[in-house]
Parts: sequence; C-alpha cells; structure tokens
Amino acid sequence: MNLLLDTHSLVWLSAGIKLGPKTLQLIKEADSVFVSALSIFELRLKQAKGKFPEAEDVIDSLETMGLEVLNLTSSQTKGYKIFSPRNKDPYDNGLVTIAITQLMPFVTADKSILSLNEASLDVINARQ
Repeated sequence: MNLLLDTHSLVWLSAGIKLGPKTLQLIKEADSVFVSALSIFELRLKQAKGKFPEAEDVIDSLETMGLEVLNLTSSQTKGYKIFSPRNKDPYDNGLVTIAITQLMPFVTADKSILSLNEASLDVINARQ
C-alpha cells in the first residue's frame, strides 16, 4: 500500500510529534510514502512569508525519512474542486484531488477533510 501525507502530517513526522501509533505503524508498513510537490511548495511559501522558518529542515529530511516526492502532473489536477465549503484552502483541496486521482490513502488530521464523503477518497486520521 502507498500513502500520501498532507503537509501537517509531513511536518509532524519530521518533528516526531502528534502522529498516532496506528498512523506511524501504517507509515512503517507502507510500500511507499509520498509527499506531493504541492506540499513542498506550501512549505516554501510559508518559509518565504516568515511563518515557518523550519521548512527547509523538513524538506531536507524527506530522503532520510524514506519519503518520495510525488511530482505534480496535469492529470492530477483533473477534478480539482472545493470539496467542502468549510475548507477552501487550495493546498488542502489540491492534495485531496491528488489522493483521489492517484488512488492513495491520504493521511491528515484536518477535520474538514476527515469528514468528507467522497467515494474514491480513503482518509487516514493522522492522530490515531
């Protein structure tokens, strides 16, 4: 099984905090764990705005953590939409779209994503 991490899950994994034992076990047992290039872009944007100076450390740790970068393709953007009126964040909705198009379970702690009822979206609660 492959997994796709959302940006917060990536940061938490890098810092060794907040991810639940079930999620950590799934990550350990996964064939591949992916981080979207969209998450990397989000981290760099936050770094450029001065909101997350540790972004470079997280990005530099991807290989050490055994994570693979999933490059963004035009086919992954098909079906992009605002999945919930409660969450209009373009990064969150982009990552959900990627998880759906790539048929990958999506690791997140975002309540608005965890509550989505999308038939082809498999969501894993990162805190469990």
